[in-house]
Amino acid sequence: MTRTVLLDAEAVSRLVDRSPQMQAWATVVRKRKARLHLSAVTLAEVSTGAPRDAGIHRAVNGMALHAVTPEIGYAAGEMRARVRSRKQRDLTVDAIVAATAAALPGPAVVVTSDPSDLTALLEGTDVRVASIT
Repeated sequence: MTRTVLLDAEAVSRLVDRSPQMQAWATVVRKRKARLHLSAVTLAEVSTGAPRDAGIHRAVNGMALHAVTPEIGYAAGEMRARVRSRKQRDLTVDAIVAATAAALPGPAVVVTSDPSDLTALLEGTDVRVASIT
């Protein structure tokens, strides 16, 4: 049973916007007595200093927030380097999210709207990637 659910930026945005799919994820997490997790780097992707940030603050308030430690940074760099030849864009932020998920107690799942990048980055780990559409 998954107890650790990490959200990427799009998942957080959809949670703030109260998308039905993300509301369903939040309900499942609560029912399973699991906890939503978030990498601090995701805050840089979703916040702008605009009034909409109030919704982000409310959504993030109950989540476990994880700092980007040196260990996470090194692991993210290794993940990014491993998939660099297959991807034509910078995956640094996604790699930090992936490395954070891999460092969390499992079983873990990352909720994202772009599963291909995170799946590639998390190859060889036991972290599952779930797509929101």
